[in-house]
Amino acid sequence: MVGSQRVSHYATVSNENFGREEEQYSIIHTQQYMDEPADDAVRVEVADSPGLPPSYHLLDPNRDTTKKIPRKPTPESLTETDDSSSCDHRHDGDGGRHLPPKTLTPLTNRQTSLLFLELLVVLGLFILCLKGFWMLPHLDLFSVPSMSQDCGGYSVPAVERSFYINLQIVKDLSFTRAKLLDLAWDTILGQGGRFLHGWVLYQVAASQLTWMMEYSSVPYHFQLNILFSTASLPALWSTLRFLGTKRPARAVFSAIWFLLAIVYVLAFTSVWGAATGYLNPSKPAYLMGDHSYVTADSDSLNLCMSVDTERLNGTVPPLVQGPQFSNCFDSFSDIVSNWANCDIRQGSDDWTNIIAYYKTKWTIQSFYSNPLATTVLNETADFNDWEYSYQKPSIQGAMIFTDQSSGQYYHTTDQSSVVQGLYRQLKGFQFASAGQENEVSEDEPWFNTTFQLDPSVNVSGWERYFPEPLPYNSTLWWNGSAIALDAPFIDFYAREADCDWFPVRGMCLCYRDALLTSDFRRDDNLVCISEEGYVWGFSSVITLVGIILELCWVVGCLGMWLDVHINSNHFRMNRRGSGLVRNILDAAGAIQNDLGRDTGAYRDGTLMKELGKLPPVGYEVDDSGQHSRISIVSMPGVRRRGDRLKPGKLYA
Repeated sequence: MVGSQRVSHYATVSNENFGREEEQYSIIHTQQYMDEPADDAVRVEVADSPGLPPSYHLLDPNRDTTKKIPRKPTPESLTETDDSSSCDHRHDGDGGRHLPPKTLTPLTNRQTSLLFLELLVVLGLFILCLKGFWMLPHLDLFSVPSMSQDCGGYSVPAVERSFYINLQIVKDLSFTRAKLLDLAWDTILGQGGRFLHGWVLYQVAASQLTWMMEYSSVPYHFQLNILFSTASLPALWSTLRFLGTKRPARAVFSAIWFLLAIVYVLAFTSVWGAATGYLNPSKPAYLMGDHSYVTADSDSLNLCMSVDTERLNGTVPPLVQGPQFSNCFDSFSDIVSNWANCDIRQGSDDWTNIIAYYKTKWTIQSFYSNPLATTVLNETADFNDWEYSYQKPSIQGAMIFTDQSSGQYYHTTDQSSVVQGLYRQLKGFQFASAGQENEVSEDEPWFNTTFQLDPSVNVSGWERYFPEPLPYNSTLWWNGSAIALDAPFIDFYAREADCDWFPVRGMCLCYRDALLTSDFRRDDNLVCISEEGYVWGFSSVITLVGIILELCWVVGCLGMWLDVHINSNHFRMNRRGSGLVRNILDAAGAIQNDLGRDTGAYRDGTLMKELGKLPPVGYEVDDSGQHSRISIVSMPGVRRRGDRLKPGKLYA
């Protein structure tokens, strides 16, 4: 009963008070309507109150000058001035809800764990970008031909070459499929990536801006553009204007990052759109003497060897044709590498026989080249006592590795007919030739063959490396028969000067059974022949630039993110600076406090102009009322650090 009487008494008093307030409001409102100027233009020219800073209000906040027909006021039109009053009336007549003050609590363990997970994700992206930056220059995706094998890659200026699609992912596409694939990339990754980066930028920038407004103050235009149009040209311009003012070094550093981050987000679609593309590949071809064009995969271009037919009594032709050029080299540009990747068994039987003979010579030279001592241990050397490094079926031959000593393969005087320091016999080695029956495993192409030193061969002044013949009697297996040859080993260069231009030792290049005596790869002979279909892929240069920019952007976001999480009192008290409604309420409260309530008829340009006249704003905690208030206020002069948010305290 006592509780019911108190409620009844409270309702009666409230109704009486409301009636008096309604009557008082009606009299004041009618008087203001009668005294209001008729011209709206006068409204803007009303002088500021002497008690307020200049340009803080468009109108006197104590006057309501809007033209309207007098009507009966409602309880909703009355402004509550007491904090406790707004808390008591939880529901108004229209059913709207007023939120009560609440306490702030520090981050929970769950929130801290989520933040740690976010940090791991960011670090993972950073490592991924760093890995891509490191791997890209060495990338050969899916063994698709690189730029060096495409005529367009090196027939254009250096600037254009940067945009060339040399990391070709998909090939043999029709024009429509290539176009659709590129369109899908631009839409999904280009536009979708820009949206994702814009969202991340807003989250980081809004939180960083809140922290900036805790220790400093910022202009209205900078705050509004960063919060409500983060990745835009207005935000970019506002940031440039902000950098033109005197601010703390920490705020300037954050603004510089805003500037760079916004530029990257705006350019994201363009950068990654330029990194990909599609093209019709072409291959280089050279004009030959018969007025036909030859390409790297031409059937008429072969490796060959020139031999001395006089020593062989015409048994072996002067030119021994080898495998096709494309079997040993991927492109014309690979010739300079001096490394052929042919299989020793490629080509005709004649070629295999010559290669077996030539590589036996090369291996014996390697045997004499490797040791450094000049002492002869004995008169006979057995290859079976030495170690071989042999890549079957490599065309490069075998390498000799040993810790024993032997003679060096040269002699400094020309007076002796006997070569000092050379073994009289080399036993146990020869590459297998075509037609021979293996005496050992088929996988090991060497045989128990003895190479006898011929002391009558003058090797005075000979060097121990590749071009020189060897002073040993030898055997050439040719056309199924063994041909005994007196020393030295055959010097295959019958006309040594004819193949000087070709860098692969001991070999020449032939075109349609004719020896090429000069380099045909001249720019005036070059044409580009289009291949079938289109390829889609990446430009390694633009992709590398994009990865570098992405890496810098991720590092910047990570730095700003850590700065907010470590230093921002608002963030650590669970009052984040990002969020649409939160930002609207904070900004609207500050603007209404500075410009007044009578702003409904003004255009956006006028309002922004008036806001530009105001001092910069920052966060402030007001403890003067029953409850502390967190708000954004104008701060003329030097910003001083205000009260910090405290756990367990009520904030309105």
